[in-house]
This record gives sequence, structure tokens and C-alpha cells, in this order.
Amino acid sequence: MARTVYALLVGIDTYLKPVQPLSGCVGDIVAISALLESQVRAAGDTWMPLQLMNEAATRPAIIEGFRRHLGQAKAGDVALFYFSGHGSNEKCPPEFWKTEPDRLNETLVCYDSRSPGGRDLADKETAELITQMCKGVHVTIIFDCCHSGSGTRNLLDIGVRQVPTDMRERPFSEYIGTGTRSAAGTDWTPPPQGPHILISACRSDELAKEITLGGKRRGVFSYFLGETLAQSPGALSYRQVFKRVNAMVRNNAAQQSPQIEPTDLSMLDLPFLGGLAKSTEEYYTLSHSSTAGWVIDAGAIHGIPEPTFEETTVFSLFPHNTPLDQCRRKIGLLGTAKVTQVEAGRSLVSCSVDLSPDTVYIALLSGLPLAPLKVHFAGDAAGLTLLRGALATATGTAPSLFVREVPTADNADIQVHAVNTASGAYFSFFRTAESVELIARVADHTAGSAVKAVKNLEHIARWTRITDLTNPAEDADDLKVRLEVYNVVGAAGKEELVNSTNLRQEYGKDAFGKWTERPRIKVKVANDSDVPLYCTLVGLTAAFEVETGFFTGGTMLLQPGQAAWAWQGKSFRMSVPAVLTEAGILETKDVLKLIASTEDFDGSLLSQDALELPYAAKKTTSTRGIGSSTLFRMVQRVQTRSFDLEPEEGEMISRWCTREFHITTMRPLDSAAVPSSPEAVASVHSAIQVLGHPSLKAQVRVSTASVASRDVLDDGGLIAPPLLRDNAGTWEPLFLSEGTRGEPGLSVLELHNVAEGASVTRKDPLRIRLTPTEPLKDDEHLVPITHDGKYYLPIGHAAMKDGALEVTVTALPAPQNTRSLTSAVKILFQKLKSKYLKTVYEYPLLAIHEVDGSSTTTPQQVATRVATAQRIMLYIHGIIGETRDMAASSAGLPGDEEVEALRQKYDLVLTFDYENLHTPIEENARLLKARLAAAGLAEGHGKTLHIVAHSMGGLVSRWFIEQEGGNKVAQHLVMLGTPNGGSPWSSIEDWAISTLTLGLNGLSTVFWPAPALGALVSLVEKADVALDQMNPRSDFLQKLNTGGDPGIPYTIIAGNTTLLSPFASENAAQRRSLIDRLKNLNLIHATTSALVFGTDNDIAVTVEDILKVPAGRTPAVVSYEVPCDHITYFGTRAGLQALSKALENA
Repeated sequence: MARTVYALLVGIDTYLKPVQPLSGCVGDIVAISALLESQVRAAGDTWMPLQLMNEAATRPAIIEGFRRHLGQAKAGDVALFYFSGHGSNEKCPPEFWKTEPDRLNETLVCYDSRSPGGRDLADKETAELITQMCKGVHVTIIFDCCHSGSGTRNLLDIGVRQVPTDMRERPFSEYIGTGTRSAAGTDWTPPPQGPHILISACRSDELAKEITLGGKRRGVFSYFLGETLAQSPGALSYRQVFKRVNAMVRNNAAQQSPQIEPTDLSMLDLPFLGGLAKSTEEYYTLSHSSTAGWVIDAGAIHGIPEPTFEETTVFSLFPHNTPLDQCRRKIGLLGTAKVTQVEAGRSLVSCSVDLSPDTVYIALLSGLPLAPLKVHFAGDAAGLTLLRGALATATGTAPSLFVREVPTADNADIQVHAVNTASGAYFSFFRTAESVELIARVADHTAGSAVKAVKNLEHIARWTRITDLTNPAEDADDLKVRLEVYNVVGAAGKEELVNSTNLRQEYGKDAFGKWTERPRIKVKVANDSDVPLYCTLVGLTAAFEVETGFFTGGTMLLQPGQAAWAWQGKSFRMSVPAVLTEAGILETKDVLKLIASTEDFDGSLLSQDALELPYAAKKTTSTRGIGSSTLFRMVQRVQTRSFDLEPEEGEMISRWCTREFHITTMRPLDSAAVPSSPEAVASVHSAIQVLGHPSLKAQVRVSTASVASRDVLDDGGLIAPPLLRDNAGTWEPLFLSEGTRGEPGLSVLELHNVAEGASVTRKDPLRIRLTPTEPLKDDEHLVPITHDGKYYLPIGHAAMKDGALEVTVTALPAPQNTRSLTSAVKILFQKLKSKYLKTVYEYPLLAIHEVDGSSTTTPQQVATRVATAQRIMLYIHGIIGETRDMAASSAGLPGDEEVEALRQKYDLVLTFDYENLHTPIEENARLLKARLAAAGLAEGHGKTLHIVAHSMGGLVSRWFIEQEGGNKVAQHLVMLGTPNGGSPWSSIEDWAISTLTLGLNGLSTVFWPAPALGALVSLVEKADVALDQMNPRSDFLQKLNTGGDPGIPYTIIAGNTTLLSPFASENAAQRRSLIDRLKNLNLIHATTSALVFGTDNDIAVTVEDILKVPAGRTPAVVSYEVPCDHITYFGTRAGLQALSKALENA
């Protein structure tokens, strides 16, 4: 019965600012829509798409598309929602907290989501829209976006489909389906889910990538989904589609693992979209077109590949009335047809014989192209000359048949870098979508090393061909053959069938507590078809090894109903070689591939060694005396790669298919005890040493973030805090090993069997020496972070000492349970890039901030420019850092035309940087006066000088104006977040740790820029400096607030985080709870007060204390309360608009 497929297809490349644009999303939708339309119509069904692209994809339009377009579907129809664009998170109201441990909803970012008044489309809302559909509708949801992510180490052109978490609070009543329920209730439970299957591009802790594929910018996931559907014309099940897409994505993108989530597991075996196309006919037809010439009724949607270089698809031709079994035995063979051009539903061919244009012929697929590996070369010219020479003569006198150079990296599978440095020359290898080296480098730039590099590329090409080997002409269910993997557990060797195509295993401990017990599996192949099948099982490893010794002789003949065990029924131990774990690689990913054919073939021809060994060509002679077949010739060509695509005399046209199973094996590193002597050192790994502690008892080992995160994820948390996931490129792990094949290196320290953890304090810290793969740069900081089951906590700081990076851990929370039921504290080493290089100033420094962002600091140059200016603005920083970002904001917000560029009102913009930790405020005020005077801004200068001061800078400015005669120098003071009434924090470190912790846990309410984060971490690294002068009862503030009226305008801008959230009381309670947690762990002083969060505040100072300037002044003090916090006065629209208003008539 004909159905209707209703499709809501959303692709967004261009967003309203400030969301960054993407490049491949619209292309994803155009491509997938064309493909699905062809396949749906070919099946005799009706295709009803609604495409929403770019500005058309607003939140209301997408919701309307669900309700009005997909809502038309009736029982038996199909409803598809496909979204390609940015994904993100948003803070969720208290009603959702029970179902969201991290208190974040996963969201889709619509075109207008981040504009004023706009909202993302939350996962709860998508679920509600699904439940509103008619019962009996087949619902499929596909997302090519990510909902979170961590910093990536990309040297190459990779995009990420993720934007920062939306920190705006959203009332419960605003969500679709919640009606008018009060937000005060917290008893919300998810409604029953409508039946559907969700397929997403990546795991929640990964990134959905977009790269250039096929010459076009595309989402990696969408591209390979389209490739899978195009190459598999039969009615694939969701399980089969996902298996193939998952394998191709993981082979081509680092740390991206597609996910499939059915509401009922049985749905995995349903046909994709209810069965996109009818089962493939066992043959195609050749006919003559008056306009196109000879054509075959099979094209891209049937899986016919485009011709590549000299390679193309070949069909054998027979009279139209020839029985199919005779065709397969080449009885009546007329000739062959080679594909010259592939269209959507047909292929243009050239025929080897003259045929009658009035006759239709049978065409059987008899040869598939083996496309060469496309490689891009870059780097040292001399090395590349050698490499190209080796490639051109790889077969003796002719170029390599396996590898072709392409001119751009966009179209390459592999990139080879020829590097020549003072320490030596070498060739390095990368996948196009990765920045981690793929295989070992080939040393030197010589003719011999270039030959070896090309042989390595040919080795990779052979492995890739086997990995990608599929038969597009074979119906997925036509040859019924099963590949079964059993997990062997316990001493008795109990066999447990793995009911999926993926298995994850972990080493076990031996009697001595070492991770030496390798996991075991058994493998069985069963022939459920009605014809005999020749079966070969191959193992594909990450080292580009192809193992074929699973069956005696390589190939096993199975009669109908017969089954056979690999390795003669013995269990096989999976392993992670010690050489890998020593290099910090804790996981291996292997693929078992079954090739089954109706005709015999020699599977041993596929065998090749691991790439680390010198490549040795396998002999291709056979002693079994088997006949020839099309599959045999293809397998043979994987090794010999001749150009002969024509069927050989007497060759059978075989029916064949493949099956795959993916195995991940994880081997934790062994642990070491923390020494009790402070002078002793435990070497956990070559890159990490733990110094002794007098009281702490623990076993310590190092791990990768991906391995550690699986434990944390299973416990309902995330290894990467929201602040880190939202700042891709700003935060990234500090790697202690290189990693490989897209898997991250070591970056996590695990403490197990912890006792006396409370003995780790500021006075007696735990010290760890690290040797990272790359030393910290001048603009980078290291932050050790852990999770205590509720909060992410920065538990120390780092600094270079005696040539090593020494981490000082000042507190350890109670251990958390892991999947293995042991308790552990996991410390994530995160590197922060603060944007600006660390600069050593000769304080105090009066400088000019130029239009291009540079600074002019020479006193004479400053004085010269001051002399020619009439209107001057001066920025003065506070406790946080320096003035560069403050002054940069004078140009307005990038891409936000509603925020005025303040510097247009002035002839000159000055900055004043000073030592703010150890120098008294009044001394800095006097230094300010001296620097201004030296630049020509003394009393009676006759110009206009406006001071814009942040935080402590406002107190410096007030003392200068009120106590040092600055009221005769400056004409207007604007203070932002200045603690005029004092600060509740006892030390700078306490405030910095507390503020950073609020940000790590998503309690900052607004997005923080990288320089501000760098400044916070810098303060954590400083000595514990008291804020005595900002104590409300200090002599300094008493004198300042009892002085006379300066007689010049003051404007005060007070950030109020309460204005950012309708849930102010809940947020305040969370912040107080977090401060209490920091005090309990002695990360901050016990005297620190959390009362700042009990009233209106900017997270550093209460609004009351910001506004506390003596009353009765003339002119009267003007004040504004704005929705921002202490960190973002100069980075938010609200803060800059208030500043612009303050200076409007000045």
C-alpha cells in the first residue's frame, strides 16, 4: 500500500548574530532531500517535503512545521524530522532537575534562538511535539549537530556544530506542553514518549564535525548517511544503516560516535523510514536512449559509484530472455558495459560490442572500481620532490595504482607533511579530519625514506579498501548469513551472545592487582540461506593490519543451515599491547568483517601485517585450485591492483555480501601508591610523577578523558564542565601523551582507594610533576578540575618549577563510585588559552589604545598624542587583569550594530595599568596622577578627560579625584562594579576560586570570554593576598567615604545577576551551597561570607555596596542597574549600552 513520507528538513548555515555561521548544513539538506525523494518515489510512495533553510528556520516556523506539516501524517505514513545546524544546551528550570542532573536541557539552535526574546528548541519540546502526532505514524528524528563538546586540538580545517550554553533562565510555563503550570512545582515527570527512533551525529560529550567531502562542505554524519543510503538500495533496517554510518564516521572523524536511540529496541530491526526502496532486482537492464545513448537503469540511488580516475563499474551483458542462472555462468555472454557517467536513477555506459538499439538486455554487475587513496602533500619542498618521485615510480616505471596525489587538502583522504627542522627531517601522516598523527613518522628525507612513505600509503589504501568493501548490488537480506560474537566470562568460560554489532571490553586484574587479564571472545558464522556460502573472516586493526587466519585456509565453505566457529571454537583474547599503553594509548578499536559469497575465493589474499612492521608483499599463488569469480578478482586486485576490470574467461558472476562487528578493548594503566615520604616520588607514567604526602593514602594512575568520562557519564555527570564545553578552542586537555587515530592522549589522573583525603590542604598539598607533550605557552594556564558528585571544583593551580610543570592540589573531595564499583577521585588537567600573552609591565603604565587594538606605550609618544587631542577617555582596570579588553569594547560589540562604538566620541583612548595586588590603592592613585601629569594632563589642561573604571579601579579613581586633586583633572567618572561600600571576600584568591567555580558549574548566568577566564586563573595562581583595604570597616574606605564632595559627575553602573534570572532565589541558594562546599574543603577561607548571594549582586559585590557613595553630592550621582555580572560589564550589550548612556551627554 502506498504511503506518504512527510519530511521536515531544517538546514541552517546563517544565524542571527551573535551565533557563528556554519558552512555545510544547507548542503546536507539539499543532498539528503534529493536522495530520499528519488528513493521514495522509486518505491511508489509519495514524497512531501517542507524545507526550512537559514532565515526561514525560526523557532515558530519549526514548531509550525511539526504541527501542520508532519501533523498531516496518518497511520501507516512516515514523519521525518531532519535537523542540520548548531546544537547547544540551556539552563533548565527546577521542574526538570530530577531528569537533568547537570540542570541543562539539550537544544537545537533555531535561526532566531539567540536573538532577544528568542529560545532554543529544547529536547523536552521535541518529545512533546512527537507525542502530538497521530498514532501509527512511523516517526524518525535525525540530528546532525552536537549538544556539548570540549576543546579540540585541530591543525586542520574542521568545523564544529555547537554554540555556547544559553545561560538565560527560562520559566517552566514557556515550554511546549507545560501549559500554565506553576514554576514552583518540582514534581514534573516526562510524559509518555511517542514511538520514534532518534539518530544523532555524536555522543553528548562529543562534537559533530563538518569538513570538506566530495569537494563540498558537509556534515561528516550527513555525508556518510547519504553514502550509506545511496549504496544500499535494499530495505535496510535501522540497525544496518546505523552500523554502516557509525563505521564510516568513526573512520573519518576524530572523537565522533553517532548514536541511535529507539523508544523500543525492537524498532532497530524495522526498515529505515519504513522501507525506502523496493528490494533490489537481481539484475539491471540495458537500453538505448535517443538522447543519452546506452543507459543502465541503476544510478547513484542504487549505489553505483562515480568513475574514479581509471576505475569504473563494469556490467556483463546478456540477451533479455537468458535465464539468470545461465547469466551467472556466463552462458550467452554478449560483452560488457563500462559506466562513463552516473546520474541519480541511471548510468550512462559504453559497450564493448555493437548491440541493437531496439532491444533491452540483461546487465549483471561484474566489476566495481577500487578507488585509489587520495593524498595531499604539504611542507618542505625538497622532501616533497622526493615523495612525488617515489609515487611516480611506485610500480617500477609507472605511478602507484593505489595512491593518487590531489591538489587540495579538501578532497584528500590522507595528508602527508614533509617536515625539515634543525632536529631532523621526517614524513608525518594525518587523516584529513584529524590533527593526531595517523602512523609512525618515516625518518629522513632520502629516496629510500620517500619509497617507504609511499609503501605505507599503499598499505593504508589496501586496508581502507577492505574496510569499505560492500556489494551495492546485493539485497541486504538476500544472503542470510550471521556473524555472532560471544563474550566469554568467568573461569568457567560462560558464553554470552552480544546482541549488537558493537562490544566494549575491559581488562581484568590478576591476583597481584595488575591489569593483565585480557578479555575473551568467541566468534561464530552461520549460513541461514538456502545456498552454500564461502566465508572469510578478516580482522582489521587500528595498526592497518588485516588478519585472515580465523578459519583454516582462510575460507570456510558453509552449507545451508551450517555454522562454524572461528579459531576452531577456541576463545580469543583481545589485547592492548604494552607498547601502546606505555605510549598512553589505553584503547584499541578492531573490526571483524565477514565476507560471504556463493563462489569460492581466496580470502588469504587480503592479509597484511601491521603497519609498524616493514611491509612484506604476500604471495598471491594458491594451492587450492579454486575457480575464478568476480569477488575473487576484486579480492586479488586489493593486493595486485591491475587495471583489468573485464570478466575473465570462465569466471562466475558471484553473489556476495559483508557483515561487520566492532570491538573496543580498554586496558587501564597500572597504578602506583602515593609515597608517604615527602622526598619520595611515584612514577605513574613517563610524563607524570606524584610526590610523597605525609598522610594521604591512595593508588594513583593516569587515564584518558574518554575512558574516564564513561564512568562519570554512567553516574549522571559529564567529565567536562559546561564552561569548558562552551569554550571550544579556549579550553582543551593538557595531553601527557599524543594519542592516536583520533583517540585523545592521557590527560586525567585517577586516585583510587583513597584514605585521609582531607589531609590534602593548602598547608600540605599534593604535588604532581607533569611533562606534557607540548609545554605551556605564554598565554596558557593549567587548571586541575574534579567532580565531587554534585559540583565541578578547581582544586589547585600550576606553575613551572625546576624545568617541569608542577601542579599543586590543595583539596580532595570524597571519592565517587565508578562503573567498576570502586571509589575514585578523577582530576582533569585542563589547559586554558587566555588569548593574550602574559606581559611583564613596568608599572604603572599609561598607554594609548589604538584603533587596531595595539598599544603605544612610549611616554613621549603618549604626551605628543595627548597634546593634539581634545576629548580623551581613560580606562582603568580592577582586580581582574588589565585594560586591553576594556579598551577594545570601545569599538562596540562585533556584529551588534545596536551597541554604539564609544571611541567615536573621543579623539584618544588611554589605558592605565597598575600593580593591583601588593600596592596600596592610595599609592596607585598618586601614581595615576603623576603619569597623567607627565602626559600633559595636569590641573588646568583645558581638555575633556572621562575616566571609565572597573571594580577596584573605581576606588583608585575616587581617591585620585577626592584626595589628590583629580577633580581638577577629570571631568566625569564612570564606575562599573566598584565596591564603594566594601567587599565580602577575605582574599583575592577566595574570590577568584569562588567565581571560577561558579562558572565551571554554569552558575554564572552569562557567557565569559577567554581573557576574563585567563585573568581569573591568573589570580588563583597568585599568592593568597588579603583584601584588607576593601574590608567595609577598613581605614581606607572610612576615609574615602567621609571625604568632601568632588563636584564632578559620577555615574555608577551596577551589575545585578537577579535581573538575568526569574529564578533568583534558586540561583542564590545554589551559589551559597557551592560556597559552603568550597569552605568545607578548605579551598577558600572559612571566614568567607556567602551573604553576597543572599541579595542583589554582580557575583563579586552586592548592588548596595556598589552604589554606596556618600549622598548629597552636586551634581547628584547617577546610577544604573544592568543584567550582567562582574566579569562581563564590557562584553555584554546591557553593560555597554549603560556605559554609552552614561557618557551620552558628558
